[in-house]
Amino acid sequence: MYNCQSRSPRCPRHSVNAVKFNEYSSVVISAGYDKSLHVWDCRSRSTEPIQIIDTFLDSVMSICLTKIEIIAGSVDGTIRTFDIRVGREISDNFDSTLRLLDRSSGELLQEYKGHICKSFKTDCCLTNSDAHVAGGSEDGYIYFRDLVDASVVSSFGAHDLVVTSVSYHPKESCMMTSSVDSTVRVWKAEIWNPKASDLFLITIHEESCVLESNQQFMREYRFT
Repeated sequence: MYNCQSRSPRCPRHSVNAVKFNEYSSVVISAGYDKSLHVWDCRSRSTEPIQIIDTFLDSVMSICLTKIEIIAGSVDGTIRTFDIRVGREISDNFDSTLRLLDRSSGELLQEYKGHICKSFKTDCCLTNSDAHVAGGSEDGYIYFRDLVDASVVSSFGAHDLVVTSVSYHPKESCMMTSSVDSTVRVWKAEIWNPKASDLFLITIHEESCVLESNQQFMREYRFT
């Protein structure tokens, strides 16, 4: 971040994996290869961070902010939640299992298994109806699970290699996936089944049996 009228933060001399503004754009938080989070006050003219959180055991890869919390994921296999008001921390381990946690208490509500996640960071997300959990896997598949009972309702091969990220559109019947095979793919339904709701990808896949560009695979972006 550069501001010609004031200053730029003095960033640590290491790889920065993610940056986020808070809701009011008054604070910037960066996640780094040095196993830490750095917090900067945008309203101050100081180039030094106002806080450094260094309780991680490995590189910090992702950040999510709420009004009162910092949620960060690390290569050490943990997701940690820091309560900005009282400095409390919640963490969970990472072993080919997705875990649904109560953000306020840290209580484990549900576990989702069936995918492979041992060597790479693989993301997951809720579908836009909040009924199912969609997540990537190291075998190149996308898995859909029932949010309540954790059963795998369907899966399909999305990439040739590890699926690193899954993002579901908040309103439309489509999603995006990325992979270490250097592609980002867009998936969209051409057959909409009201009863299936957000399971359109599952329904189409089971009917077609193969990935055909005119049915579910919409577009591919390849990076070299």
